[in-house]
Amino acid sequence: AELFLVVGFGSLVEEEEERGIAHIIEHLGFSATKAYENHAIVKFLESIGAPFGACQNAYTSFDRTVYTLHVPTDKEGIVPEALTVLREFAFFTRISEDDLDKERKVVLEEWRESKNAQGRLFEDYIKALCKGCKWCERLPIGKEEVIRGVSSETLRKFYSRFYHPARMSVVAVGDFDGEVVIKKIKELFEIAPGEISPLPRAAEAPTRPIYAVPDTPGVVVASSTDPELSYAQGMLDCKRPRQGSSSIREFRRRLAEDLFHKSLSSRLLKLTLEPKGPRNFFAVSTETGEPIPTLNPMSISLSPLPGRMRPALKTVAEEIERVKRMGFHEAEVRRAKRSILAEYEEQYIERDQRPSESIAEEYVSLFLDGVPAPGIEEQARVAATLLPRISMEEVMQVAKEYDFSRNVVVKIATPPLSAWNPLYSC
Repeated sequence: AELFLVVGFGSLVEEEEERGIAHIIEHLGFSATKAYENHAIVKFLESIGAPFGACQNAYTSFDRTVYTLHVPTDKEGIVPEALTVLREFAFFTRISEDDLDKERKVVLEEWRESKNAQGRLFEDYIKALCKGCKWCERLPIGKEEVIRGVSSETLRKFYSRFYHPARMSVVAVGDFDGEVVIKKIKELFEIAPGEISPLPRAAEAPTRPIYAVPDTPGVVVASSTDPELSYAQGMLDCKRPRQGSSSIREFRRRLAEDLFHKSLSSRLLKLTLEPKGPRNFFAVSTETGEPIPTLNPMSISLSPLPGRMRPALKTVAEEIERVKRMGFHEAEVRRAKRSILAEYEEQYIERDQRPSESIAEEYVSLFLDGVPAPGIEEQARVAATLLPRISMEEVMQVAKEYDFSRNVVVKIATPPLSAWNPLYSC
């Protein structure tokens, strides 16, 4: 079974002097709580054969903190105790100076590990994409000086404010009696905010903030070099706000976008393997991205050959412009429809083997983002109905979402020039 505790806050609500404490609190839950001391929760997970380790049982992002327990259901009493553990995380995490001092080293090590090549690229990418707003100023891993020096009192205030019953949810997916589990969840989690001890919650729940990402004037290019990179990487995002997904019309729009990306990918593959002129890249793709919850940019990702970053970006942009003007061939769109429909059919056939974790994550998105979770049966049925009705013109219109005149962010990362990498440049 997958048992999740979903907290509706992450690093976005931290103040400058608190950067990183949402992540620290996540760690402290596994150290000690009101009912479990001296890493007893870890010992419980190990005793039942549940996976445990860094990033395996919890994660903190910009706007959420999620605790995840993967537990067996073949032994009596394990699911109720695992739910009790989630209750401890929600209401009774112990936050003392001793607990905090012991955990600082672990969190600092994760902070250091986040400064690898991909971590640095992600940080640079978010700063370029979200320049001028809080998203780029509140990376979940936090700041080293805060991790080293923040007080337990600061963490207790944050915990008591944002771990509020009205802003949390429990997700349970697995092979168990649903009614019994629901009854147990209500028994454990239905508690008045003011009765939580030793850190009572306010009667009024805090509001989840929504931070819009400001427009980018024209085209912004952010470039960097990294000694750990072995080849250049490029990403282009045409920024746009998060697109809805709660209606049949919005689902049809997303299917049209999927058809566009699938149809274009065939052309880009041909340009990769059989270019008409000089070969510019060895990998390229387009997608509807979701780097943060408030954005759904139209994205291009590519790995150019040495010294071919600009020609590579130009080639992809020209291919998208060709679709804007001339569209796709009907055969290209038909092949894309068959491919997407086959993917839905495969998911439908294998629905009983679908990992519980992916279903649980859908419910997390339902609770926090309002994204519908109809299940693969309904999705496959609707997709089979809509796909034949989507016209080539609808797919062609998606290309116009790639507006290269405004709100464009280009992130380029290359290895440093050296005797071993003399040709890598933009």
